[in-house]
Amino acid sequence: RSTLFPYTTLFRSPYSDIRLVADAVAMSPVRVPATRTAYSPRLRSGLALGMTTALSVVSVVSVLSVLPLSAQTQSADSAWRAGNYAAARVEYQRVLAQDSTSTRSLYRLAVLTSWDNKLDSSLMLIRRARALEPLDPDLRFTEAQVLSWASEFDASLQKWDSLLLLMPERRDAALARARTLAWANRFNEAGAAYEQLIQRDSTDPAAYVGRGQVYAWKGDHSAAIADYERALRIKPNDADALVALAQLHHWQGRNELARAELGAVLQADSTNREARQVSRLVRAAVRPRIDVGAGWNRDSDENQTLWQSLGSSMMLAGGLRGFVNAGLAQLDDPFRDANRITGEVAATYAFANLQATAGVGARRLEASDSDQRSETTGRASLSWRPAPSAGVGIGWSHYPFDETALLIGSGLDLDNVDLAADVDVTPSFSVSAGGGRTWFSDGNERTGFLLAATKRLSPRWFVGVLGRTFSFDEPGVGYFSPDRYTLLEGRGGYSYAKGGWSARATAGLGGQKVADNGVQVAWRAELRGAYSWSAINRLELFGGTTRNAGTSVAGAYQYWSAGVSVVVGL
Repeated sequence: RSTLFPYTTLFRSPYSDIRLVADAVAMSPVRVPATRTAYSPRLRSGLALGMTTALSVVSVVSVLSVLPLSAQTQSADSAWRAGNYAAARVEYQRVLAQDSTSTRSLYRLAVLTSWDNKLDSSLMLIRRARALEPLDPDLRFTEAQVLSWASEFDASLQKWDSLLLLMPERRDAALARARTLAWANRFNEAGAAYEQLIQRDSTDPAAYVGRGQVYAWKGDHSAAIADYERALRIKPNDADALVALAQLHHWQGRNELARAELGAVLQADSTNREARQVSRLVRAAVRPRIDVGAGWNRDSDENQTLWQSLGSSMMLAGGLRGFVNAGLAQLDDPFRDANRITGEVAATYAFANLQATAGVGARRLEASDSDQRSETTGRASLSWRPAPSAGVGIGWSHYPFDETALLIGSGLDLDNVDLAADVDVTPSFSVSAGGGRTWFSDGNERTGFLLAATKRLSPRWFVGVLGRTFSFDEPGVGYFSPDRYTLLEGRGGYSYAKGGWSARATAGLGGQKVADNGVQVAWRAELRGAYSWSAINRLELFGGTTRNAGTSVAGAYQYWSAGVSVVVGL
């Protein structure tokens, strides 16, 4: 389990359409520290696996050193010392079957269970052990630690404060308390706590690494690097400092520097879990990749689309990644059919807190009841994250209005500008907002806004609410263009991940109002399932349905979609 990085990425993907923004900011669970995520927003980071700090190992040893050993316990301890944790788990379970008061077995099973991210079960075992040894400081330490991993920050901080009141000399507890404050996004308090530790002992690299992480999460990269370098001057080749520095350079797109820093750590200790997991993220960022997708959608007005896509991307230089995308779609309705062929070349440049994207392409449009035509496309976006908990972005795009067979033959083009912002008010509560203006080549214009809030109830469950409105200046021909459309929807979801498997179910229920018509019921449901076999390689299936007039450009009341996507690293 990582003690360093609660965030796996500094940037969120740019967007090109206000409806995509609505899905991205309102349907996904709150972005939470990667050590506790089931994601995101936003893939499950490998940083959530295992407990790696020497302090935790010391705690395990010290709490058990005075207990008498049975033959069964000796066998379990031998397996533990050999790193055979599966066998140790079985042996400790056997000990507990014979003696339910074995604190050693309860403790080590709690540790093993926490490594599996079963934090509720781990806490139950720790509390059973504490009932037997209520004053043991190391049991109290571990309970506070697991509570912080479970995002129960207030409860964790109460435990840290209680322990430090009795044992103020425990620097490991003070460091862990400061780290919990940082994970809770209480950056100013965390920074002050690390500053106190530095004033007490200016030669402790762990305090500088911790404060550096606070600076990094606040977006002050230069101050973060300065603290990491201080830690390395005190302790050259300090693993925590090098891994933290590599993570920061990875956020900045400076992956060659990150590789060198991680290489130094892994050369000294090839089993360092955090270095190995950050190394996988770095390799994933620089490897070329192929993206293949296919899908189907249909609405209740009998507009239907079958689409296929193929894309490839690769690193061109430090922070610069290039993309090539192509697509084919077959569209039809009861009166006509059409084809759409697309191609695009694009690039993204990321540095520090900024990310810029630009792309240019072309589309070939063919409809059975109109002439063929080709149109140039373009897009550009800029996003800025002053801190991992807050970001803003602006995007522009130009493309043909070609989402149905009728529209492909209409000859309409769009120019679109979107703005978006998001902020994590607390680690479990986020608010997002967006707005945009679209200019149609027939002279019409559309203005839209949305506001979403999401609350994470547990690592797997979340709820939220979405409000969306858009309006057109004039009625358009062949597309849904009310003078006012309003949607208010409550949403919720469940996500699950184990090993390489993951699944997410989301649903929403609310009301919609079109022009001066009465309020109608609106709802949606979506299911996604995926299997990942590396930091890049991923297979995902998805499907969903909605009863929402704003989902389809034709204003159809019901909409269905399904598809598959595959990402393979080269």
